[in-house]
Amino acid sequence: MFQYKWMKSEMGNIQTFKAALFSILVISISVFSICSPRVEPMGLFAPSRLNHVIGQDGVAPIPFRENLLLWSFGDTIIGKWKNDILTYEFREKAIVEEMLPNSLGFTTHITKDSIANLKFEYYREDGKIVPFLRLAPGENPYRIRLWALDGIRLQNRVYVFYVKIRIDEPGKPFAFTSLGTGVARWDVPHEWKKGMRVHFKRKDGIFSSNEPVFGGSVFEKDGFLFITGQKTHNDFKSYGYIARVPKEYIDDRSKYEFFSTEKTWTSDLQRALPLFGDVAGEWTLSYNHALNAYIGVYCRFGKNEIALAKFSDFNELVSSPAKTVYNLPDLDTKRESHQFYYSAKEVYSNGNEIYVIYINPIEYQPYLVRIRL
Repeated sequence: MFQYKWMKSEMGNIQTFKAALFSILVISISVFSICSPRVEPMGLFAPSRLNHVIGQDGVAPIPFRENLLLWSFGDTIIGKWKNDILTYEFREKAIVEEMLPNSLGFTTHITKDSIANLKFEYYREDGKIVPFLRLAPGENPYRIRLWALDGIRLQNRVYVFYVKIRIDEPGKPFAFTSLGTGVARWDVPHEWKKGMRVHFKRKDGIFSSNEPVFGGSVFEKDGFLFITGQKTHNDFKSYGYIARVPKEYIDDRSKYEFFSTEKTWTSDLQRALPLFGDVAGEWTLSYNHALNAYIGVYCRFGKNEIALAKFSDFNELVSSPAKTVYNLPDLDTKRESHQFYYSAKEVYSNGNEIYVIYINPIEYQPYLVRIRL
């Protein structure tokens, strides 16, 4: 169990590194003109989470079955609120006990009426919230972390991407190493119901530490899974990538293709098209059937902005920025320097309404906005 003394020194480093590691994504798309989208801030995402956790990021909904969603989370802070007061300022109002590298939540399916106040439950063992992606025997929990990304259910199996991280020097900023991206698989028993155990089996090394981190978002279309990736180049800019794979081969690296600089799909990752360079945190790509268009969403690196792009075909991907659709509130950087918003991601759509979360790094909470296109 991570002790608070360790957590206090490591939490900021992990947040900063994580945002920098994932600051590698960008959609290089301009495409359809985005005509003055209307953006409505909706406040903290799912306040009911705070009955269980102190803070978290990573946030990815995974449709599981009728009226049940799984939610894959990354770092999840466990603790207790002082005086039973639920507040987002956990550093002053909470007793932090540990930071889990991943957690699994449950809600009913989202609707436009429920999204503002989803009721969360969490995967537990022996009454305690625990990671659903587990370390193997011999892996030191003080050195190895598994950051959960997005996933998908395919028939009776649930797949979740994850990044394996090695902490090289505890307490030293950026002293972390990515050990590559893997895919975890859970074969769901027919009799499984909420409250029963889950058993994800890891497959490390789908992508190596030198390759983009894939798994920021996953969706199925025309028999393929489309998966977003990201990588920081030597110019210190973060670039996004798009991969696809036949859905039955999600854990077979040899079947992956990447959208290329020639605007075709290629198995050669070296020819993959790097998209921009100003995105912080995971980014999402989806296909909106009501709009007949792909939608990309991300936070701009080092800026208080959410950007959105819309395009009808991958051949329309170009090397110009997506459009800023929302200016986020200024962060109180006097309290904590070198912090920036990250991981603006679509979590739900209702026709031309796109619901997006983003992470406030000081509060370590996801916030929700509604974007009407």
